[in-house]
Amino acid sequence: MASVGRIKEGWRIRFYNGTGERQQICLVNLNQRQAENFAWHCGVLNAAKILNSGDIDRQTALWLQGLGQSLYDKLAAAGLVEPRTSSALGPFLRK
Repeated sequence: MASVGRIKEGWRIRFYNGTGERQQICLVNLNQRQAENFAWHCGVLNAAKILNSGDIDRQTALWLQGLGQSLYDKLAAAGLVEPRTSSALGPFLRK
């Protein structure tokens, strides 16, 4: 479960990872409802990570797909998801 707290710049999402360390993600330019939705999905991703299962619900999978790169990078930095790989055609063809 992730908690949402108000900070001067926006919102802070806090959760404990599988090793018991507290992680946080700071969000700006979101309203409270969006921050709470983000925290809910963080909770789903964190539970899947702790249980070592790749099983997440369809809603969270679709949410991740539509998430902008900067927010996705925050999730990756917190260890909730793997970093996105480049989908550019040039690097693929050079392999």
